[in-house]
Amino acid sequence: TDSVWVSLTGGRGGIELSVKDRGDGFELDQALRGGGLGLISMEERVRAQHGTLAIQSKRGKGTTVTAFIPIEIKRPGKAPNSKGRTV
Repeated sequence: TDSVWVSLTGGRGGIELSVKDRGDGFELDQALRGGGLGLISMEERVRAQHGTLAIQSKRGKGTTVTAFIPIEIKRPGKAPNSKGRTV
């Protein structure tokens, strides 16, 4: 189908983006060996933010890609001093 579901949620530990479709799907191992940059690029970008990326796909069943990026919530009024410590 031409439908795509997108979810963006946030919580204490970070944010999660999930994209799901009911398209053709693919074999993940084969796609990673195929030399394309799409999946590798997504993984590198998420990893650069200390996050995780999960990809689930099955031929004829569609694909779900979920990325989690941890975030640190800082309290207002607290700023690092010259030595990088929060005061």
